[in-house]
Amino acid sequence: MKQSVQTKVIAAILLLGILLIGILTVISNVFFSRVMEDQVMPLSRGTVRTLALNVQLHSYTYLSVTRNLTLSPEVMDLADFTYTQETQKQQGTNRLGQLLYNTNYWERAAWPARVLLLCRDGTILTDQNYSHGDFMRDARDSIQQEPFYRRLVNTTTTITWMGVRDNPLSSYGRPQMIFAQNVVRNRRTVGVVLCMVDAAYYASLMSHGQISELSDIYLVSKQGDIITGNGTGLRTIDQLKEVERNATGEQVLLDGENYLCLREIIDFPDFSQQWELVLLHPEQDLKKELDSMQTTLVVVGGILILALLGVIVYINRTVLKPVVYYRKKINEIRTDHFNVQINVVGQDEVRDLGEGLNTMVDRIQTGMVLLKDREDALRKLEIQTLTAQINPHFIRNTLNTIRVMAEMSGTPVLAEAIRTFTNLIDYIFHGNRQSTVEGELKYLQEYMDMQNLRWQHKFFYRAQVSPALLEEPIPALILQPIVENSITHGFWGRKGSGEILLTGYEDGQDMVFVVEDDGVGIEDPNVLESNAPHGLSNIQSRLQLLYGKDYGLQIRRRDVGGTAVTVRIPKGGTAHAENHDRG
Repeated sequence: MKQSVQTKVIAAILLLGILLIGILTVISNVFFSRVMEDQVMPLSRGTVRTLALNVQLHSYTYLSVTRNLTLSPEVMDLADFTYTQETQKQQGTNRLGQLLYNTNYWERAAWPARVLLLCRDGTILTDQNYSHGDFMRDARDSIQQEPFYRRLVNTTTTITWMGVRDNPLSSYGRPQMIFAQNVVRNRRTVGVVLCMVDAAYYASLMSHGQISELSDIYLVSKQGDIITGNGTGLRTIDQLKEVERNATGEQVLLDGENYLCLREIIDFPDFSQQWELVLLHPEQDLKKELDSMQTTLVVVGGILILALLGVIVYINRTVLKPVVYYRKKINEIRTDHFNVQINVVGQDEVRDLGEGLNTMVDRIQTGMVLLKDREDALRKLEIQTLTAQINPHFIRNTLNTIRVMAEMSGTPVLAEAIRTFTNLIDYIFHGNRQSTVEGELKYLQEYMDMQNLRWQHKFFYRAQVSPALLEEPIPALILQPIVENSITHGFWGRKGSGEILLTGYEDGQDMVFVVEDDGVGIEDPNVLESNAPHGLSNIQSRLQLLYGKDYGLQIRRRDVGGTAVTVRIPKGGTAHAENHDRG
């Protein structure tokens, strides 16, 4: 038994509700037990890997700035210079700042850094204003006491050091991430460049990798020193070593509590450096979040089920019943009962559907009447056009001409004239309503041959039509009455010969044909709206019945004398009025 739409929709909604309850049950019993392994852990690993790459890229930026400066010949000159006056030191500082600016540092670095050059004679140049006196001397002494400085100055090749120490240029001594490289000239170290970034910047970077506020993230050097850390329960390096000893895979027992422990190595192979990113997060915190999500999901599921029942009742009342009613009326229309009465029921779009059906029925009834009237008018006009296009005087005069030629000339001329005239008669009375551009052009040429035969080659006819249009369909006997009108009206009473030019080209999705003559010219260009010759009015009516008001004839008087008639027809025999706007 065929089920109604109403029954199907209600059944589908009920099945959806049952399926939703089943899914909630599965999620409650299975899904949350595996969320840690399948969702949280991969997400945390990906976050830590992304964070490690971010730290590496930022570090390479500052390392690149440091390396570019140490390899600069001008920096070598500054480092190898002996400074005896304060003005020389001030000029050296200014020059160092200019060199740093020329490296596009301010466009590349996400966090501003301080650059310091410790020269061969112990002078310190910075990228900012020069400070002299005991302050610079103390900064120089603190740097020279560092093991990394002694390692850099006691080598004949360029090497790089990265690490953390207090800012030597600040009395507050805030920790700095330092990127140092020695300046080598002629296999001799003449100075050391230090690029210093506040360690708080790296701590802010690592905050993006925290699972929550309970997470701790550490950046540890290869030597085991904590470079920087971020979190609420920051630990010492000894505690981190204990974490490493007690870790089992990605879990660790710390202070009697289980922690999620993720590590990611950050390699700097060009500088023989290696850091490690360490993330610690209590597993209990993750379980609390999952339990909260489970409770919320169950509550939301219950609310959705209740809402689903309400939706079933509402849809049945406002949508399904009206749709079933409209379907019944549509079935009546399908059996050609166009006098059916449709009561508008339902709300909003469903009500619009009923009003639309009423409008459709009214338009169908009106359209059927108009279509019948149009078909009758078109059929009458086609018969009139196909049977009465040729002027009876033309036929009589042509036959007289053939008779005289038969008396005065030989058989070949008579045979050719009779053949041509036979082709014309065959095209007119036995042709279809629809022809092609090529067929119409062929008919026109034979028509003009007969006219020239009658008028002793008084008319010069040329056709220039785009080859792309030759196979296009065109109503039969559309162009011939226009050419005939040029002969009978354009050259009437005029002595001498006349010229008729037919051009055809594409205009978007339309075909345009222009028939021009150099005759006396039309007196009233608006003749189609008032008193057009019978042949032209037939063509205008015929084209507009076939294709609409955007198509048909336009007549104008040429500036050089004569008349031009433009015919616009859609390509393919299908109107494209929506794509053709001539104002």
